[in-house]
Amino acid sequence: MNARLLELLIYSFDVLSILFFLYFLFKAFKEVRLSLSLRKIVDFTIHEIGDGLSSLVGFIHFSIVMGIVLSTIYVCLAPLLMDSFVWYALLVISIPFVAGLFVDIIWRLSILSKNPPILEYLKAQRAFKKESTISHIKVIIIIILTLSNLLLLWDSELFAINSLIFIARNILLSLFFVRPLVNTILNYDKPIHYLEIPFKLRDVSQGKVEIGNIKTSVENINDLTERKKLSLSACLEIGVCEDVCPATSVLRPLSPRVFIRKLSILMKDKPVDDNPFEVIEKDELWSCTTCGACTFSCPVKVRHLEIILDLRRTLVESGLIDRKKANLLSSVARYGNTFSRLNDGRNDWLRELGVKNIDQNPNFKYLLWVGCLSSFDNRQRKIVEAFIKILKKVGKLDEIAILGSLETCCGDPVRKLGDEGMFQELALKNIELFEKYNITSIITVCPHCYNAFKNDYRELGLRDIKVIHHAEFLDMLFESNALSLKTISKKITVHDPCYLSRYNRVTPLINTLEKIGRVRRPKRCGDKTFCCGGGGGNYWYEVPEKKRISHERLEQLLELKPDIIITFCPYCKAMLDDAAQAKELKRLEILDAAELIDGMIE
Repeated sequence: MNARLLELLIYSFDVLSILFFLYFLFKAFKEVRLSLSLRKIVDFTIHEIGDGLSSLVGFIHFSIVMGIVLSTIYVCLAPLLMDSFVWYALLVISIPFVAGLFVDIIWRLSILSKNPPILEYLKAQRAFKKESTISHIKVIIIIILTLSNLLLLWDSELFAINSLIFIARNILLSLFFVRPLVNTILNYDKPIHYLEIPFKLRDVSQGKVEIGNIKTSVENINDLTERKKLSLSACLEIGVCEDVCPATSVLRPLSPRVFIRKLSILMKDKPVDDNPFEVIEKDELWSCTTCGACTFSCPVKVRHLEIILDLRRTLVESGLIDRKKANLLSSVARYGNTFSRLNDGRNDWLRELGVKNIDQNPNFKYLLWVGCLSSFDNRQRKIVEAFIKILKKVGKLDEIAILGSLETCCGDPVRKLGDEGMFQELALKNIELFEKYNITSIITVCPHCYNAFKNDYRELGLRDIKVIHHAEFLDMLFESNALSLKTISKKITVHDPCYLSRYNRVTPLINTLEKIGRVRRPKRCGDKTFCCGGGGGNYWYEVPEKKRISHERLEQLLELKPDIIITFCPYCKAMLDDAAQAKELKRLEILDAAELIDGMIE
């Protein structure tokens, strides 16, 4: 056999390996009913480039993708261009991704070295430890083969050897990398707050759906939708979800990576009788603060949070919750708030500040939604009081109105705890109120209410209402030059709430705060912020942990040696206040932005 014929034969096998990969890829597309358009491909490419430039983990993941894409293009072009100037010019493009692949190998080895102690404290079974190690090794082999492809393409004499590596790599990709890729394409444009709603209460009440046909619990893995099952099998154990998880950082019994992989292995080993609670403990689910850092950071877009909420819902429906969680749900069901207090008069204290009820102020522009914590907790009432004082100073108090005793819980805590029915009941009642009073704009103090109205309620029929966080409203006042501020010499640092800055990409008032004092932001800020520990219902219950999440966050903020810590959330403020009190930090001021600004207005 002459050399030319051998080259053609090798090249044919290269092409066959590409077709082999594409077959498995399109088969996976079909399973989840994912159709690709040119626009979606372009949007996905732009998103991946953005992710690749946003962080180290994003870049090393992007390097794998680009390494695979470029090596495939190079192999296809080799018969036409090899050893030409254009060939080497094209190979230069791969250099940064070669560096990324080297870094990725180091990253993987570091995760592999950290794996045993994490699995030990989580009391993972030996079979899981073995599967986890094998998973890491598979990915490392794919990375090494891709790296070898790119390096060996510089020497044309090694093309035959490189082709064998290319074929082996493509077979491994077909078996182990297709589902992560499809999952990334399926979920890249879904925000953290996106949830697949198991039913719509309005459809049930209107007779569009038979209540007997609704299934909201997950008694086995097959009760999950195909999209969520794809998330389980897509996990590559990259480990970034674990690095950013506040629960893992304080040694709560939860690692998002291990959680997903345990369910994935169960789905593979027991495809029929695969009850998730065979491998998942209740405390794993309750350890989650729903901060969304895992889903936000995952390069292959695994939907950890959605699956955790599905399993929480199963526990609630089965009555497998402790007294504190049951009391919270009972309080909202009976009183319409989370504090087991009569709802009548919940906002009467605001009348003394000159705030009018909605019936008394027909010309209002904004509904001020006070929220449960700011209505009933005396410490957090100060946030609303400061905001009202600012409105008075700029002559805008008459532009707002409150619902008074008609205001109830927004429903966020009960949904995140697992009672979807009660959440939707509250949401529909609130939507009905908003429509009755022709509300067009809502100002919220709490980011959880903000997210519920802005995102969750939209899925249930809320339309044409602008939702504004009170810090955003203050930003609007400064932009219109309605306020001027004094300056102070104190050092200020900012804690960004998860539901504002990560869920909704809102980071307000930074420029304004810089006019007041010296502002330094922590490493974990903006959409990469670290949770205070109060989300997902955690404000009302406790789980086993080595350290409180609020203490961990406070210590991160204290690294900047601030005099003042600014928050934009009553729950964050309450959690950090308690942490500072426990540490006896009497000189440290923890304030909502409105409290600071109220004292700085000239």
